[in-house]
Amino acid sequence: MYGPDHEAYRETVREFLTREVVPYQHDWDRQHMIDRTVFARAAKAGIYGLQIDERFGGAGEHDYRYRMVVCEELARVFAFSFALTVSLQDDLVPHYLLDHRTRHRPMIRIIMRGRALLRRLRANPPIR
Repeated sequence: MYGPDHEAYRETVREFLTREVVPYQHDWDRQHMIDRTVFARAAKAGIYGLQIDERFGGAGEHDYRYRMVVCEELARVFAFSFALTVSLQDDLVPHYLLDHRTRHRPMIRIIMRGRALLRRLRANPPIR
């Protein structure tokens, strides 16, 4: 399922998690808050914003297996809070903003750089 490039990427992800997540994850869980600067470092390391087009600050990588490598490595170190936040910010929020052309669409670049987290999205009420 994975090729040599995926396995090389796995090492990048593993090194990042060992350095930037594992030493802090229990403190984050205890405090009910993840250090927001880790998302900027994750973006810089290339494990965040994988599928989002480069013009919006992502990597433009459409091979979903790279995202699965990230998920597998997050599960391996039991970094569930960080994994859930990355998943929401990486898999859900930017795609919603791109698909719906909301007023928040200019935020995509900022989110993909890990400089902001979107906590909630409000949809317009249905037209009756």
